[in-house]
Amino acid sequence: MNNNVQFRLALLGIPRIGRKTVAKIAVFVHDNYPSTANELYDLCQRATASGVRLPDVGIRTIETALDRANQLMEKSDKLNIKVIPFGDDRLPSLFWDMKEDSPQVMFLKGRVEAINSASNAAVIGTRSPTPWGLKAGKRLSQVLSESGVTIISGLALGCDTAAHEACLDADGVTVAVLAHGLDIVQPVKNRGLAERILDSGGCLISEYEIGKASRPNQFIERDRLQAALSKAVIVIETNIDGGTMHAVKYGQKLGRLLACIKHPEELLEISSTMGNQQLIKRGQAVPIENSIDLKNLINRISKSGNRCVDLGADLIGSENSIDQLSFELE
Repeated sequence: MNNNVQFRLALLGIPRIGRKTVAKIAVFVHDNYPSTANELYDLCQRATASGVRLPDVGIRTIETALDRANQLMEKSDKLNIKVIPFGDDRLPSLFWDMKEDSPQVMFLKGRVEAINSASNAAVIGTRSPTPWGLKAGKRLSQVLSESGVTIISGLALGCDTAAHEACLDADGVTVAVLAHGLDIVQPVKNRGLAERILDSGGCLISEYEIGKASRPNQFIERDRLQAALSKAVIVIETNIDGGTMHAVKYGQKLGRLLACIKHPEELLEISSTMGNQQLIKRGQAVPIENSIDLKNLINRISKSGNRCVDLGADLIGSENSIDQLSFELE
């Protein structure tokens, strides 16, 4: 297993070699992963001879890359960060549905079993939701958590924070997918929330090594992981062109169930609700408006053994309903 991790980390550390190229080289391994610079060099030569386009990589470059990979593995271990290679069964089998878009290595901090739940759902949305949407998202995440669904989100401010916090308040399990190395937490405001996730038996996960700061494109890359880890992608609120749409589109590509909170009429002119409206109108997303919608969604997400809580009356008109969270906009 260590040779597998070392092999992938070393290649990823070589300039102009990305995850798709590593996947092409790995085809030539046949489960006998190279452990020395000479073996890795020979493997790269075989891949090149077979048509894989690689930069001109010398033995010194490979030696440096292997040393760096070993140091990264040691530093990660000291921080209690697990390094998980492509195809590892510690992650859900559905995660590897990404095929050519799959990460070659994942970093995980916390309880690894949290992410391999039978029922994972991504609950995501804009960083600037309406107050109604924020409360509705919390109620949704609470009910899902009480039904045994593990909440996947991105630890961003706004909808992600609401989803994580409501899950934890309901004694549920939640997983945060980050767009940077796990030696830091961003935004800084959510460091306490990250600790709560770990303390409650959840985990933090990223495809980026320690020391790697976040960049705008990495948030887009992160969005595909949220979709891949989940059986359903559930949108609290999003603009038509919001970042949440990256996860939505990738969820559609993978054939994941897509659902959106349906907003009351007084919020339909607000930009942060228009993505929801568009997805529902086009028939691309299941609308969530009442307890029946929510029960049906939970039943589609859950496998036998998970419980579906009794929501009582319709969410519309009940004491804790989504409808009851509405109010006059200022």
